[in-house]
Amino acid sequence: MQRFYRPDLVYPYERDKEKSISILTPAGSALIGLSVGQRIEWSLTQNSAPTTVTVKSVSN
Repeated sequence: MQRFYRPDLVYPYERDKEKSISILTPAGSALIGLSVGQRIEWSLTQNSAPTTVTVKSVSN
């Protein structure tokens, strides 16, 4: 099942839980510098299946 989510990478003090990811979280820091089409994979918990994130677009 694919889910689509379009978060903004932000500083922690700008974070809105529904619309953004802090650059200081593991997921946020992993996304910095990725280009369109690149992927990252990580497990949300030790026992969960890996989650794959593909960068679909980048904007300023």
